[in-house]
Amino acid sequence: MFDTITAIIQLGDEIILDVTLSFRSIPILALIAGTYLRVARQAKLKLLTYAEVTAGAYDAPLRDLTGFMNLLDWTSAADSFVRHGRFSEVNLLLESHGADRPLLVTAAEHMSLLARALLMTRPVLTMQTAHALTETIRRLAAETPNNSGPFDVLLAHIKKEYDPLALEQPLAQDQATRREVLDRTLRMVKWYLDKDLPINAMTLAREWLVSIVVYYQNGDLFDDRRSFGRGAPGARERAEELINRGTPATLPRDDPLYQMLPKIQSLWKRVAEDPTFQQAADLRNDLAHAGMRRQARHPDAIAEAVRGICHQLEDFLRPPPEE
Repeated sequence: MFDTITAIIQLGDEIILDVTLSFRSIPILALIAGTYLRVARQAKLKLLTYAEVTAGAYDAPLRDLTGFMNLLDWTSAADSFVRHGRFSEVNLLLESHGADRPLLVTAAEHMSLLARALLMTRPVLTMQTAHALTETIRRLAAETPNNSGPFDVLLAHIKKEYDPLALEQPLAQDQATRREVLDRTLRMVKWYLDKDLPINAMTLAREWLVSIVVYYQNGDLFDDRRSFGRGAPGARERAEELINRGTPATLPRDDPLYQMLPKIQSLWKRVAEDPTFQQAADLRNDLAHAGMRRQARHPDAIAEAVRGICHQLEDFLRPPPEE
């Protein structure tokens, strides 16, 4: 039966399924086939109908069940979001329901930007957009407190997932905000690991090590003056120099980095050198240069090395001293 249904439907066809007189499992089979054909043949399900026909009564009202079919779209979108952090399907669904709820369109716009910020490893934009998104979702919840539609359920899950990344003003210069930035950035690293994105995780982990040194030196996390042709090294360049060539002897004994620097340097070398090769090469460069070398690492080896490195980062973010 499945083969018969799929043989009839051609690419781009529009389908109306009526299951009024279907027998036993046929309605379920038709629903599964319709779902499959929407992907495999790009078919459009216009209507899914059912009439409550009784003996001798053929004028029964026709029930439109198409909305239940649409729940499959939400299911697919939710699965794509939860497993891989992809927002495109959710965006389309939110925008399609935005005529009566403009905040849904706003949420979709934030989600689209957040997806691009995460894909491009932009922690500041990620924090700002995650904050804007979660605030919009809060407003949506207050707008319709008793609504439990599929988008509301999904949005509540999105808020739970991305609230930990949210920070309204990550560029503020106070030390408390700098710590929050480090915390949110570390959560981003874990997010990349959970979504199986080792390149993003490795890129951000390396910069996080620089940031933690800048933080303990009370510097500006975003001071990268040399990159802008200003000549004098900024806080990030000075931190890299300390990691590369510094020793605890150059630091006061009460400096948090006095004991921490050798551990940071050891992990930094692991970032720069892969111990699985006798000729230690730059793991980060192997990723950046797309493995265009004769001894390119296997993806599984890269993922394992990145995961091992990233899991050690949180050891360096000590709780603030008690006042």
